[in-house]
Amino acid sequence: MLLYDPAGRGRPSAGADSATLAFRWADRIRPGRPVVRAAVAGSRLVVRWRRGLERGSGIAAHEVFADGRRVARIDAVRPVPGVLVRNDDRVRLRLQRGMHRVTVVAIDRVGNRSRVGTRRVRAP
Repeated sequence: MLLYDPAGRGRPSAGADSATLAFRWADRIRPGRPVVRAAVAGSRLVVRWRRGLERGSGIAAHEVFADGRRVARIDAVRPVPGVLVRNDDRVRLRLQRGMHRVTVVAIDRVGNRSRVGTRRVRAP
């Protein structure tokens, strides 16, 4: 708090209080399960997903797994000077020929993880 000073200068009061403001998300709700789709594009597999409903802190990222191994982490938004742009919900993978299990998990800003969205796919 500043007291009025006739000379035009502010000076702290003797009993000045200070406060610290802290913020913590209270989100305990996991994001909805992503719906996974896949298609062949040349020699690669394009995995796309539709975001599940998120009623809490907002989606931070999606993790993509192929046969249980994490192959990508896609941030939900990317900074562009002056704005935030939502990233595409897709990734291109080069996998060995044959059948694979691709899964996608949504992660919100607090760290809650969605249930796994899964698709069995055949790589070219």
